[in-house]
Amino acid sequence: MHAASGLRTGVYTTSSLNVSDALSGTELTKEKMEKAKSVKVFCDDIRRTFPLPDTKIVDNNYRENTFCRLPHYWHCNDFPCRFESPSNYSGKSFYTFMDAVRSYTPAPERYIRVALLVGESCLTSILPELERSSDAVLMLDNDPCLLNVVVKSLEELQSTHSSLSEDLYLERISHSIVPIDSKQEFKDGYFHAKQHTKEFNPFFSEGRLSQVRSSARRISVIPVCVNAFSMDQMGTLKSLLSLHSVRINVINLTNLLEYHFPFFDDRINELAGVTLDEKKDLFEFHFNDLPLAQDAICGYSRVLQEPRFSKVTSSNDFWRDQIGYLKRLSCDDDWGVHNFFGSV
Repeated sequence: MHAASGLRTGVYTTSSLNVSDALSGTELTKEKMEKAKSVKVFCDDIRRTFPLPDTKIVDNNYRENTFCRLPHYWHCNDFPCRFESPSNYSGKSFYTFMDAVRSYTPAPERYIRVALLVGESCLTSILPELERSSDAVLMLDNDPCLLNVVVKSLEELQSTHSSLSEDLYLERISHSIVPIDSKQEFKDGYFHAKQHTKEFNPFFSEGRLSQVRSSARRISVIPVCVNAFSMDQMGTLKSLLSLHSVRINVINLTNLLEYHFPFFDDRINELAGVTLDEKKDLFEFHFNDLPLAQDAICGYSRVLQEPRFSKVTSSNDFWRDQIGYLKRLSCDDDWGVHNFFGSV
């Protein structure tokens, strides 16, 4: 999947409406209006560079397109035991994450403040909290089906006015986008995630639904269909972040790094046409120079093998943790991978 693939972009008007509404407010100062314009230009630039394949294209090619035979992780991977009972998961990192986001002091206004999330990352359950300190949210994934589901979820939330409409909300998303043989898995995954997010879930209460619905109308959420292991695509993304003076104040890689191995290379190449670049310093090139704020809130998880966990840390510790994590996994016999980083 190439970033600038030329595919027709999906229908998504939320963020453009958000900025237009913001610009029309008479109470905004000149500085804030300029900031809103800058955010709009940035969001438009990201959309043009990383177009989201249209839902119908994804749907029509489902049987033929080998990419769509890959598993879809419709809901957050931050819960290591997503296939087990929530009672088996003793970690509290989701609530640690939420506490950190709620108490976060935004970066200076001269920067465009961005939350960068890999996959679904509980987006609809954390949107009001992200809105406090983010001008835009970038959702990175190389699965266009997943990204279209996120887009559809935001659209449906804006027209949902009662927490009693949860089943209808899920049915509309499932009917529109989710492949036939994944519909039950999609719904089961949603309710499993809901057991973890509890009071933050949009359908926990009327009050929470109202909060999430309002945030979905205001904040710009941009789906970015990108292969995070492509040097060209990540290089393009980082160039845009630099060009628009972006600071990432929240980042959640979920379990992206678990796919950072030669073990996956042949399988991903066969099914998706996605290959890992042959460089030992791949992680450092792709992620280490992202424009993180000094006090950014950083999260990642491990779900494919024991010990499963999710972790929230500061940007000062984040890269050291990640590189150490990769080195440990590269020597794990369970993966059949040895000395990927040379001598460790």
